[in-house]
Parts: sequence; C-alpha cells; structure tokens
Amino acid sequence: MSILEVKNLKTSFEINNEKVLAVNDVSFQLKSGEVLGIIGESGSGKSVTALSIMNLLPKYKGKIESGSIIFNNKDITKLNDKEMCKIRGKDISIIFQEPMTALNPILTIEKQIGEILITHNICSKKNIYNKIKDVLLSLKIPNPKEFMKKYPFQISGGMLQRVVIAIAIICNPKIIIADEPTTALDVTTQAEILNLLKKIIKDIDTSIILISHDLGVIAEMATKVLVMYRGKIVESCPVLEFFDNPKHPYSKGLINSRPNNFNTNNRFNSIKGMVPNISKKINGCDFYNRCDEKKDICLKEFPPNTNIKSNHNLKCWLYKTI
Repeated sequence: MSILEVKNLKTSFEINNEKVLAVNDVSFQLKSGEVLGIIGESGSGKSVTALSIMNLLPKYKGKIESGSIIFNNKDITKLNDKEMCKIRGKDISIIFQEPMTALNPILTIEKQIGEILITHNICSKKNIYNKIKDVLLSLKIPNPKEFMKKYPFQISGGMLQRVVIAIAIICNPKIIIADEPTTALDVTTQAEILNLLKKIIKDIDTSIILISHDLGVIAEMATKVLVMYRGKIVESCPVLEFFDNPKHPYSKGLINSRPNNFNTNNRFNSIKGMVPNISKKINGCDFYNRCDEKKDICLKEFPPNTNIKSNHNLKCWLYKTI
C-alpha cells in the first residue's frame, strides 16, 4: 500500500529572471515500511524533490509548477502554510544533511527538541522532559539529563546528527526524509547512524526516503532505488536489480565510479564531463554529451519511459524500439 504518491512533479526556480526546472516530471510511490533510495550527482534534483514534499522551498524563488503529492488521500501541494505545518514534523519529517546549520546555535538541545512537541501538542508540558529523555536514550546518547542542557557548538558531529534524528522521529512520523544523513561523518559514526535508522524503522513503523551520494549506504539501507539526473528520474528498480543489472548508462557510470573499481590504467573510473546547468535547454537526452552508448535520436528527443520488468523502469533509447 502506497503511503505517498508523487505524480508528474515539476519544481522551478527563478534564475536571472527566468524560470528553470530543478525537478522535471518526477513520479514515484513510497510504500509503507519501504526505504526508497534516491541517488545522483549534485545538481540532480534530489534535495529539491525532498524540499518540495516538505513544502520548504525558498519563498519567491522556488515554486511547484505542476503535479501532485498525495499523502493521506490529500494533495498536500494544495495546502496553505498553516495546514502544512500540521503535517510537517508530525506526519512527514526530515533529517537535514548538515546538522550544524539545521540547529539553532543559541538554543539548548532540550529547547530545540521540545519545540516540535509543543508545536504539535504531542504531550503535556510537564511530560516534555521525559519524552525528550526517552528519545535520546533510544538513540544511545549517554547521560541525557546533562546532554539536554548543552548547545550545538558543544557537541560532536555524530551527536549533532543524533539530535537532528531525534527531532525527526520524536512525533513518530509516517515518513522520514533522510537527506545525506551520514555526510561528513567518520566511518564508525556512519555505521552507528545507519544502525539507528534501521532500528527506527522497526520501532516506529515508518517509511524512509533516503537521499545519498554513497552507494554503500543505499545498498545497506534501501529496498528500491530512484536514479535522478538533471531533475528527472532516469531509472527506478529494486536495490538488488540496480546493483546486479543496471540498464541506464548513467546508472552504470555511477556504479563503475565506486572507489573499489579501477580502469585498465589502474586509475579510478569516472563519468566524463559534468551535469549540464539546469538553465541550459536540451531537446534530447540530458546525458547525451557524457554517454558512451548514445545514438543519433538521443540528441533529438528525450526518451519515453520503458518498462524492462514489472518493477524496473528507465528512460533510455537503448531499450526502446524506434
């Protein structure tokens, strides 16, 4: 059963008095209990997709142009700020990729975690302290009584990440968006954070949208993968299918670029070139200039969706009969 359904989402930004699409016709479903991994290079539209779902786009610059985001049988793109505030943090929450900038440096940890409980009236004021203590203990934070009195600048990066997670889970949301939850953390701390996320899925019966550059994180956590490139989903499939049988040349490039893969010259593989600027208009396939398997038609038309299997879809002319 789908708990979230995104249909033909288009999100634009105003750049130099011109609207450009950062998310272009994105559609996907999130099922109950599922961990949906979204991957792609910087500038692919992953975080903008997350911000669109949360309705946290920068005012006057970012805008959902069209499409729908269905949650609890409601199109939340039609909700006003007051209505969205009732959902944001309570039913759908987000773990931001940089905890130091996500937290207020002049407020204590207790104040920042407690704020969301007060906003959504989750418990009485006299029970807020115990609620915060319990969630900190569940995240394996020692001595929560003293920890709550601290400010963000007094805490390590790994512990700050736990605070951001605490804010995201304390209301038992149905969906958690984890945007690069292990960025800038050492390997040991990354493993601890991933184990915490696995525990959270079981404890509060939630679904997760996991955004990451790290394919190792995706392999360990995700059940399904969406590959985004320049604001579009170019391939979607189960996680095992993605690693065992990727089809899109971009997906193959991402997998071959992992640090344990070397080319014939004993150097790291990489995808040539860079993601084109979103303000640049391209009629054909966005990946054309970087692709080693391109055809003539790739320059002229963007490929339609092709169904390889019942649960494996991609947009590439290599698998479409012309």
